[in-house]
Amino acid sequence: LDSLVTQVLEWSKTSPQDTYHVNDMKTPSGRVHVGALRGVILHDLLAKALASLAPEKVISTYVFNDMDPMDALPSYLDYSQYSADMGKPLFMIPPPPLDQCGIDLSQTSESELEDLKNAKNFAELYAVDFIQAFRSLGCTQKIIWSHELYESGKMDKMIRLALDSVTPLKKIYQDVAKYKLPELWYPFQVICPECGKVGTTLV
Repeated sequence: LDSLVTQVLEWSKTSPQDTYHVNDMKTPSGRVHVGALRGVILHDLLAKALASLAPEKVISTYVFNDMDPMDALPSYLDYSQYSADMGKPLFMIPPPPLDQCGIDLSQTSESELEDLKNAKNFAELYAVDFIQAFRSLGCTQKIIWSHELYESGKMDKMIRLALDSVTPLKKIYQDVAKYKLPELWYPFQVICPECGKVGTTLV
């Protein structure tokens, strides 16, 4: 942590920053593995260490990417109940009943149980379970839901930039990830107005 803070401060001498935005992200497509806490804790500690030096300059967030499509189903869920939802954004899929969701509720408090019961969708149910875990460890990041970012219009400028930069982005994808992309590929996915799916649409 000390090394990371030192590196950030050294970097900011040559690239002065108005704010330090410390962020991490997870797609809540099922129960989150305990190993995912590593990223949450490291980012939280980094934000707190920077805030101890410049409290007014630090933003600490954790994004749940609930716009991702359901492309696989955890083994503890019944595929027949979710087959029609495959390809839909996670925030548009109903949550499973608590007694079938795969979450161990044996040590869940009444208030935690109430939060899980109130989950509005599939992504939120598993995100809330994970949030409860890292809040109990003292992590305090502000939670952001990716579908709300898109719906608010805050992503519009970046979407336009991406659509105006198809050729260089395609080269980066091919160079870094070795993807073989179709000729008419765009760095953008849309929700089909007919079936509600994002994973099967072609721009």
